[in-house]
Parts: sequence; C-alpha cells; structure tokens
Amino acid sequence: SSEEPGANVTGTSDMSPVQEQLELILELDPSVETIGIVFSSKEDNSYVQSAWAEDIAKEMGLTIETATVAESADIKSAAESLDVDAYYVLTDNMVVAGVESIIEVAEARGVSVVTSDAGSVERGALASYAFDYYDMGVQSGKMALRILEGTAPADIPVETSEKIYLTLNPDAAERMGVTIPQSVLDRADEIVE
Repeated sequence: SSEEPGANVTGTSDMSPVQEQLELILELDPSVETIGIVFSSKEDNSYVQSAWAEDIAKEMGLTIETATVAESADIKSAAESLDVDAYYVLTDNMVVAGVESIIEVAEARGVSVVTSDAGSVERGALASYAFDYYDMGVQSGKMALRILEGTAPADIPVETSEKIYLTLNPDAAERMGVTIPQSVLDRADEIVE
C-alpha cells in the first residue's frame, strides 16, 4: 500500500487529482452532464486515469465518453466524435502534445477544456488543476533527507503533491463561451494573459 510501501521503496506519486479536476469542470459550467476524454491507446497510464475518472464521474452523476487514438493526427477527429459538454485532458503525453486539436473543437462547440497540466492552459485550454513537478522534486528531496537521517524507506508513506495549482485562461474562456465564476478566479494561483 502507499501508506506502508514496505521493502526498500517510497516516493511521490504524480497521479492527477481527478476528483478536483472534475469538480472544477462543474464549477466552470454547472450544466455539464457529459465529459469527453481523448487518450492514447499506447499509454497504459491513460487507461487507468480514464477508468478512475469514469468511476468518480459516476459518483458525481456525470457521464464520461472516451475516444482512443493511436497517433496524434487522430486527436481532432476523436474529439469531434464525442458528443460532450466539456473536455477533460489527462496526463497523456500524446494528447497533451496535440491539445490544440481538442481546444479547436471545444471552441467551435462552445465548451470548456480542463487539463491536468498548466502548460496546456498557456496553449489555449481554459483551466488546469495540477501539481508542479519542481515542487514534487523538493518534496521527494525532503523524503530522501529523512532516509539519509536513518528512517527506513519502508516506514515513509508514498506521498502525493502537497499543493495543487489552479491555472486559468480568461481569453480561452471567452473563446469557449464560458464565464469563469468569481469564486474560481479568486482561487487561481495563476491567470494566463
């Protein structure tokens, strides 16, 4: 388990805060009922994240529609194939690299794009709720120091990021026809201009 990793193992996990990300989608547009996820058929982590998102969404009364792609050239048509009220982008390397294709479809349809990385917001997505890899490195360094000071790795629980950053792009919101609530703007760690 992550609380008691056992053996000679510990560390930090970069698993996305899926629940918080789905909640953000609803905060941005409470009328959302169906969320689209496009992911690479070549990334096992994306299958795991997608399944997790489906489970959490179901508990929230939401539906997830998915489309898989084998190459980046298929991202736009995959996004177009989904009849959804918003798009959610996982930490899927291929899809993040081609996120502009999803953004283009979302803008044409007037729906939001929430991502798992702040870089995509700088490239035109509406919002992200994401951890910072630099911060995770510092957190891992603190764990390493505990080991150097004599704590057995097996006695140090696996940790998730201590801070999740909310990044918003008001220009993208305007292009997508979404009004960012003041309560969300007030919580933003970064607003992309």
